[in-house]
Amino acid sequence: MSLWILALLACGDAPSNAPEAAPVPAGDDEAAALVEPPVSDPDDMPVPSERVVTPQGEPVDDADGYVPDLVTPTLPPGLVVEAVYEPGVLLEDRIADLAAAARLDGVLPVVELWGGWCGSCRRLHESMADPQMLDAFAGTRIIRVDTVAWKEAMVTLQVGNADQFSIPAFYVAKADGALGSSIDGHAWRENVPENMAPPLKRFFRQHGAR
Repeated sequence: MSLWILALLACGDAPSNAPEAAPVPAGDDEAAALVEPPVSDPDDMPVPSERVVTPQGEPVDDADGYVPDLVTPTLPPGLVVEAVYEPGVLLEDRIADLAAAARLDGVLPVVELWGGWCGSCRRLHESMADPQMLDAFAGTRIIRVDTVAWKEAMVTLQVGNADQFSIPAFYVAKADGALGSSIDGHAWRENVPENMAPPLKRFFRQHGAR
């Protein structure tokens, strides 16, 4: 089983099938009308203004559970950068380049693995502008890696000695683009600033953030 699939299971926010409607006694037409929505003519259905797509521009069905990250608040310049997916580019090379730039700027490069379908990831992103979180992330540069966009790379990504990972998770970026020491949601449980900020701050300071 690939690391990426295991991450879907570990996040705990992966989409699941909706529960089936309660059975209706035979012949009870009135009760059936309450639990069975009318079938609409597809031609009468409203056309959405835009389609949900992956970062590669590929359309995604709702059942796939991919939700673009549209909730990140305005943050200090340079705090967060995206490891943008490009066909033919190795993820490790992209991380290595971004990590080198961070070190030149005197900050600790930290890779964040996340997914748009992961509710815990979105809640963390929503909290980033909180003063406690800004204090925790001071002296770092967060290199965000979308596990959906880079799903093929997730199979071979070096994550220390681990054979699986959960998201959201933060890894100290090594010079060659591999991932070093890490911290994830098990360190703070509920995704609220007062829980997340203290362990994140300790972790980043222990690895050189100033």
